Order: sequence, then structure tokens, then C-alpha cells
Amino acid sequence: MGIEIFRKENWDRWMDDEFIRQDSRRMDKYKDKCLLEYIAIYGNDLAEEWAMRELRVSECPVSVGGIEGNRDIDKADQRWLVMREQVMRETDYWVLEKAACEAPRELARFAFSRLTGCGRVLPGVWHEIEVTGCGLKQGVGRSDIEELCREMMRKNGPLAEEAAAWLEELAGISDEELAELAAPRTERSWDSDPVEKLKRLFLDTCTDETPDAQPAVSGSILLDNVIREIYDAYIFNKYAGIYKWGSSLILDLTMKPFGSQVIRWFEKRGRRPVTLPDTVRLVLSVCGADTAGFTDEKIRGIARTETEDKLGHGYYIGLDLLYGFDTEGDAAKAVRPLTEAAEAGNRYAIEELISIYEEGIGVKKNPWLAKKWREKQTEVQEKWTDQTRNP
Repeated sequence: MGIEIFRKENWDRWMDDEFIRQDSRRMDKYKDKCLLEYIAIYGNDLAEEWAMRELRVSECPVSVGGIEGNRDIDKADQRWLVMREQVMRETDYWVLEKAACEAPRELARFAFSRLTGCGRVLPGVWHEIEVTGCGLKQGVGRSDIEELCREMMRKNGPLAEEAAAWLEELAGISDEELAELAAPRTERSWDSDPVEKLKRLFLDTCTDETPDAQPAVSGSILLDNVIREIYDAYIFNKYAGIYKWGSSLILDLTMKPFGSQVIRWFEKRGRRPVTLPDTVRLVLSVCGADTAGFTDEKIRGIARTETEDKLGHGYYIGLDLLYGFDTEGDAAKAVRPLTEAAEAGNRYAIEELISIYEEGIGVKKNPWLAKKWREKQTEVQEKWTDQTRNP
């Protein structure tokens, strides 16, 4: 598994040489050898210690994949080896496709190579360290490659020109030659189609755990829970749209699996409905649920019903009230659900409360409460840091 550097937040951490204890639990001393060597050389003392332990060595390595030195040019080549190694550890096709279309250029090259078999940095030019060492991902066919290249061209990402050149060259490559680009040693399972995964999680979420149970019908408690998860995903997308930011950390903390997949499906789809009711009806129809009788009023009533999930669902109700994403904004009413979420340990809710009391948003300015929540923020952050470093 490695550290999944094709996820943006992990890529950012890696580029800043930031590693946490949790990373070591997902590594293999053989399959992640270059990454572990890199961490041992550039990580802090704690990271160096556990990387050396994973490598079963008593002295810190002096090279990454045989490349020594700590000059910028040496480090770039060392990263190149790590990326070649880690692209073979990435199991999710859609993560690689997103990286090929949108990631920083050096990361996009490996995702592109893995999904198309193309090893060129620029048409007709080979990098001194072969990208093609990773091989074509198992299960990827000619039609997949053509679709990916067209998508990269449509999005005009960092490798749009390379995609156009490879699409043109692909016509002259036989199926046999294409099959030879995939090496058996690189076989990895790839995640299911996002729609199929959405359907599977829908059934898991709204099917009672009894023998021969069937998916919940309209108006059931289980289906109501699904609607609330879609609501949470909808509010998250609206909030992320303001700040142009969406971290897996906030998703891991506040979002259940089905809601997280709704977000990923919309990212893959590239567009989303404007209103909450349209979003709910679309997702339910994709999952095969009957949406008859789900009026706008009924959907909003179910979605905003408070539950015991103060840390997650309550937090999104608070954001909706604070920013007016799907309701009339009322900052004063947002304080209670945000406070409950903050008391449950949601550090993002704490950040909102600090701003509310410092700036007097919907309430009178209250420096004392702002200070109180800043102290709570420090406490929660330290607790989270301890948990991630010492899981």
C-alpha cells in the first residue's frame, strides 16, 4: 500500500518530508524499499528510527535505490525512483486517472505511464530513469487508454500534449504489443467502478443486517440515514468550493463511507446538481432506489433532522446554517450544532467557533469564549497528533 502518494494530501506531506508513525504500518520492506530509504534519509529522528527498523538495518542508508547525494538534482532522481515504486503500489484506478489529469507534472507522468503504457516524458524523449519500469496496469485495455487520453486533452492538464501524441501513436500499436507492456509482476487489483462502489455502499448502508434483508424502502429509518449522508456530502462540497480545498482528514473525521463515496463519484463525474433535493434524487436513482414521493420539502426535512452523530452530521448542519448553503443563513442558530460538534472533538467546528466569537458573527464578540476554544483547539490537536504518531 505504501503511503498512497497519489492522494494530494499524502503527496503534499511527502514533498515537505513530513512522515507520521501511521505510514510505517502500511509499508513492506521489499515493495516500499526506496520510500523507506528516502524517509530514513530525509525524515525527522522519529521517522528515521522507524524506517530503519522496517528496513532491518542498524545504520541510516546513504542512498535511495542506489542514488546517493542530497543535492536538489540527486533528491529529484531519488523521488523519481520512489514514484516508480509507489505507482505500482496504487490499487485504485480512479486515483491514478485523477492524478494523470490534474496532479503536479512529475506525479502525473507516472500515473499516465501506469494507465497507458507510455513511458515518454515528452513525445520521442525518454527519461534517464525509465518510467516504463512500472508496466501497464492489469485490466487496462485499449478503450480505457483512449478514453483517458481524451479526458486528459479535454481537461488540458499538465500532460495534455503527451496524451494527444500517445493517442495518435496508439493506432499503430497492435493488441499483442500492447499486452506486452504489462508485466505479470505488476499485477494489482483495481478498485471497482465508482458507480458500482456507490451502489454497493448504498446497499450496505440501507439494508438491515438480517437474513435475506432487502434495501430499505421510501420513508424507512435506514433510507433516511442515506439521505442525511448525501446531505453531509453536499454541504462538504459547497464548503470545499468556497476554500478550493478538500482534505481527506476532514472526510475521515466527519463523513461515513457512503457520503465519502458520493463526494468521490461527483469528483469523477466532474459536475454536480445545484440544489440539495436534485442531488439526493440523482444519487438515489443511480443506486436504484425509488424516489417517488420525495418532494423538496420532505428531502430537506429528513436531511436536517439531528441525530446522535454530533461530530459529523451535526457539524454539517451547523455549516449549512452558518453559510446558508441550502437554507437561510442564520449564524446564531449555527452556534449550538457547531458547539456540540466541537465538544465531540471536531477541530474544524472549533475553528468556526473561534471565528464566530472573535468576529461577532451572529453573536456578540466574546474574546473570552474565543480564547477558551483556542485552548480547546490546542488540546484536540495535540491529542490527534499523539494518536497519529502512536496509533
